[in-house]
Parts: sequence; structure tokens; C-alpha cells
Amino acid sequence: MRLSKTVEQACCILSILAEHHGQPVTNVELNERMNVSQSYLTKITRKLVIAGIITSAQGVKGGFILARPMTSITLGDVVKATDGSAPFFRPTNLIKQAFPAREYITRKGVKLLHDAFAQAEQKWFDELNLTTIEQLISKAKTTQ
Repeated sequence: MRLSKTVEQACCILSILAEHHGQPVTNVELNERMNVSQSYLTKITRKLVIAGIITSAQGVKGGFILARPMTSITLGDVVKATDGSAPFFRPTNLIKQAFPAREYITRKGVKLLHDAFAQAEQKWFDELNLTTIEQLISKAKTTQ
């Protein structure tokens, strides 16, 4: 699986919001700091809002703030918010096509492939869910 660049950008947005300690951060400020287009930032922040990771505040002093503490936002949350939660493996019936006379074996083979990838995917997300954005920020501040 290959993660999109949106994951890194979302982590950067969250880090910027964290350093503002509950004060709203505008898309303009995010754009200035990250040098990412306004429309692209809007797409990322929208995904984070929909996922309940950040909230948007309207008005003159509006912008984005964290919806919950950084200690409860995991890398798994960020990946699901930005890249979605579609399964890693989606059968295409290629195996059935390649072995048309062996229906039982191909059906079983596809299930075995699906189960193996699903198990690996679950372990991957379990591992990502062990790491919070707060932990990463703390390590970045203390590690030299």
C-alpha cells in the first residue's frame, strides 16, 4: 500500500493547530506555512472535519481548531480520514478467469488471499493506532 502525500500534509496541519493551543488557524495561515494551494488545503481540512479530528469556526476570528486532544488522535485516524478505509485487497476475478475449470479452488484461493490481506491490514492499522500525533510531536521536540 502506498499512502498519499495528503497524510503528511494532514499531520502537518494538526501540528500547526496544536501549537496554537485552541486558537483558530485559517486556511490562509496554513497556506503561508505549508505552501499548498488553498483549494487543496480546503480538501484536506474538510476530510479532517468530516472525520471529527478538527472543527471549523466561522466568523472574523474563524479557522480550524482541534476537535479533540492530540493525545487521542492517532496515525490510524489520520490515514483513514485522508486516504479512506477501503480494503487493501479487492479481488478482480482474475484468478477465476485464469483457472476456469477449478471453481472451488479459485474461490478458496481468492478467500485465502482476501483473508491474508485483511489480517495484515488490521495489524497495520492496530500499529498505527498505537501512535498519537502528540507522541510524534513530543519525540520531535526532544530527539536530537
